[in-house]
Amino acid sequence: LVLHLTWRNSASVPPWWIAVPCVLYALLVAVRLARFNATTLEQHGWFQGVPSPASGALVATAVILLVRQQDSLEAARYMPPVLLALALAMVSNLPFPRPRPVSSRLWNGVLLINALTVYFCGLLRIWPEYLFSMAIIIVLGGLGVGVRRSLQG
Repeated sequence: LVLHLTWRNSASVPPWWIAVPCVLYALLVAVRLARFNATTLEQHGWFQGVPSPASGALVATAVILLVRQQDSLEAARYMPPVLLALALAMVSNLPFPRPRPVSSRLWNGVLLINALTVYFCGLLRIWPEYLFSMAIIIVLGGLGVGVRRSLQG
C-alpha cells in the first residue's frame, strides 16, 4: 500500500526510492522477529530495538491517515525514509522499555484507559489520528528512554 500510494502521487520520485525501503522494512521485520525468538540474553524490562508491533502500528496508522486525508497524499513521498528509519531502529541494539505497571496507581490508570481507547478505536476503525499520535508517542518516547539509559551506562 505504501508503494502504491507513493508511486501514484509522486511521479517525480524514482521507483528505487520507494521499493528499496519497503523491501528492507519487510526483511528487517523478519530479522527483528527472528532475533527476538533466538536471543536468550534478556535485560529485565527492556527490549533490544523497537518492537515490530510498535513500528507496524506507526506505519499502519500513517497509511490510514494518508488514505483518509486525500489532500495530504503528497506526503506519501516521505514514507520510504520513515520506513527505513523504523527498520533500522527495529534491528538496533538500543534498549526499548517493555510495557509494565509502575508504582503510581494514577499513571497505571492513565495507561489502562489509553490501552482500552486504542483497542476501542482500532476495533471500530475510528479516530486514526489518536491511534497515530499514540504510536508516535510510544515509538519516540521508548527510543528517548532507551537513548537516555544507554548514555547513563
